[in-house]
Parts: sequence; structure tokens; C-alpha cells
Amino acid sequence: RKATAALGVLLRGGPGLVRAMRPAEVRSLITLFLANRELVLSGCASLRDFAAAAVAHGLPIAVPAEGAELVATLEVSGGPHRLVLRGERGADGMLPTLRIINPQPLIIVHDGEVVLENLQLQQMSPRHGVDAEALHVAGLGAAVTCRRVLLHSHSDCGVCVTAGRLQMTDCAIQDCGGTGLILFGGKAQLRRTAVERNGRCGVYARNSCLEFLGGNHIADNGHSGIFFAADTKGLWMKGNRLRHNGQPAVRLLEHCALDGWEQHNKRRRPPQAMSQGANMSINVNMNLNMCMPRRGDIPGLGGDDDRPELNPDRELEAGHLPLPLQSSFVARIFLM
Repeated sequence: RKATAALGVLLRGGPGLVRAMRPAEVRSLITLFLANRELVLSGCASLRDFAAAAVAHGLPIAVPAEGAELVATLEVSGGPHRLVLRGERGADGMLPTLRIINPQPLIIVHDGEVVLENLQLQQMSPRHGVDAEALHVAGLGAAVTCRRVLLHSHSDCGVCVTAGRLQMTDCAIQDCGGTGLILFGGKAQLRRTAVERNGRCGVYARNSCLEFLGGNHIADNGHSGIFFAADTKGLWMKGNRLRHNGQPAVRLLEHCALDGWEQHNKRRRPPQAMSQGANMSINVNMNLNMCMPRRGDIPGLGGDDDRPELNPDRELEAGHLPLPLQSSFVARIFLM
């Protein structure tokens, strides 16, 4: 109330009073006045403009139930505040959708903290052999948190991490043309997250760290559910499920480890051990193509044209995102 009253006095005082105050004082009053408010995404400006304002002033962005279609990638490069992108369910209970059709990633985070909540992120380009993920975590200083987010890429992987940190809780990566989740570096933690019905592997990781912290469901993927290569380390805790994936369900190449896998899956056949010497080379060469993501799953490389086509009009399931949006916003600000 004090900030509102002070800002009212400032505005009634006219230009003379504004000029008499220092810019820092004006900014401080505006920041206090805008506390606990949000920007509501609308057609009056691009999401990039909203994101710049949100990062500069610490305001969350609310995505209305009707969602939005992007014409260009949202690139986040850090700032004084974290970026919060939060969706509001419609009357039918569905999550709002951010969608892009152009053959490019939907969201790339180079630096800074980003929080995504209650959203569907859809990359709908039918073009193969391009980098077209729904989400790309791409910088050492990037830290992305996803809560109740459903991710889909029609022809590429759903999520790619090349550096930085990713945390996913109550999320789903479903029906992607390529691999569901790919890591070429950095670290990812999954809780109560489904990785299902993806065209290639469920999860593929190289030179990275991946932790399955419980309640995750990896199922019905075209190739291996989990594929670790090039010194990747992981953690498999009690309560995760892995079923109906391509064989082998878990593939761990040399110098890779998934701690807890055998302990919590005693009834399952343990991953095939890789022996040293010529036998290892033969086994790798014969089986690598079964599980390795194809070229379209690796940034910068072309893809194959023989992938099964997905129906871009198919409505994505939200069965793994049951938690309702609890909105605690005090007021809203529309950019005009």
C-alpha cells in the first residue's frame, strides 16, 4: 500500500516531480508497485518482448488457456531475474500450448534460471534432419526447472541438454519423432516424469549425468529405454518403471554406470556386461545401430526420411499432468 500511495503521489505530481526524483528512486517505486503481479501473454507483443520485460523486472508471464503460436525461437540469455513461464488451464482442464511450426527449437536457454509450469510445448515441424527440439538447455550457466510440462517434437528429440542443469517433475516427453531426452553434457534430474512412445530411444546420454529420482515411467519407445555412452553416470532409485522398450532395455557402454539399476530390478535380467578386447568391439559394432539415435537426433547432423510420420493434428495426452494450477497472483498487467 505504501508503494502504491507513493507511486500515486509521483504520478499526480507531474513531470516536474518526476524530474526532481532520481531514476533509481523511480525504478524502486515501480518495482515495489509491480511486486506479486504478472504479465499476461497476448497478441500485442512477441513472447521474446514479454520475456525481456519479465527478466528485467522479475515478473512471471502467464500463458492464457488458448495458448500461442510462436514464429521464432524464444532464446533466453540470463538477466537480473529468473524467467517464469506459467500456464493457466482452460475450462476443459487442458494445459495451454506454446507451439512452433518453423524447423527450429521452441525454447533455447543459454544462461540464467528458467521455470516452466503447467504448459504444453510442441514443435510441429515435419522436416527431418534439423535441430527442432521443444526445449534446448544450451549453456553452462543455464538452469531449467519444468513442473507439469508436456513436451513433444514431431520430427526431432523432445528435450536436448548440451550444458547446464535440467530438473523435470510431473512432466511427460511423448510421441517425439526422435529420442525423448538427449544429453550431450550437463546434468538432468527426473521425478515422476514419463518418457513414452518416442521413435528412437527413451533417453540417450553422453558425457553427462542423469538421475532418475523416483516415480518415472519409461515405456513403449522404439529403441532402448536408456542408452548411456562415453562416460555417462546415472542414478536409478526405487519406484521407477521401465517396460516395453526396444532391446536391450538398458544399454551401458564402457565406463558408464547406472547406480541402483540392478539393486532395484532384481527380477529383471541385468544389462549385458561389456567385456574387454575384441568381443567388446564386435558386440558394439553389431548392436550400436539398434539403439543409437539417428542423425536427426544429434544437433548439426542431417536426419533420415524413413522415420514413421506422426499426425501433427493428434491431441497430446495430459494424463501424466494431473495437478491443477494453483494461481496466487494478486493482479495482472497487460502490455499494450
